[in-house]
Amino acid sequence: MPLPRGSFLDPFGIFLTYPLYLSHLLFYYNLAHRFQRKDLLSLYFWGMLFALYEAPITKVLWAGYIGQQPIASTFLGIASFEFLTLVFFWHPIFSFVLPILILEQFLANQESAVIEALPPSHLSILKNSRLNRFLSSMIFLIASPFLIHNSG
Repeated sequence: MPLPRGSFLDPFGIFLTYPLYLSHLLFYYNLAHRFQRKDLLSLYFWGMLFALYEAPITKVLWAGYIGQQPIASTFLGIASFEFLTLVFFWHPIFSFVLPILILEQFLANQESAVIEALPPSHLSILKNSRLNRFLSSMIFLIASPFLIHNSG
């Protein structure tokens, strides 16, 4: 069974989309380190910049999703719902903050020196607690339908 077009697992996704997202993530995470702005709120704002930087490449903020009209109205040529969703929710959280936290979690399990280098605001999120497991499950349940819908 062929993969749906636009999937991260097709050749286009592996050779273009993944490196593009990874390079943007590394660029903004490098800026966060250089400016010593690594707390969670700052990472959220770096993720918003990530979304705005990517907007001219994907053009979703202006044209809506591929083959569709914008979901809600447009304002000055910008798709309102897509702008709010991508800039204030999807990119900051799912394309920037969560990948960084997942990497930190993985590295903290491998090397104890990494834990000492993490910002204090990250440590509370990386703990294995009931609340964190619940929040992770809720994020999974919220994000899954969006991914399923957008991947065909």
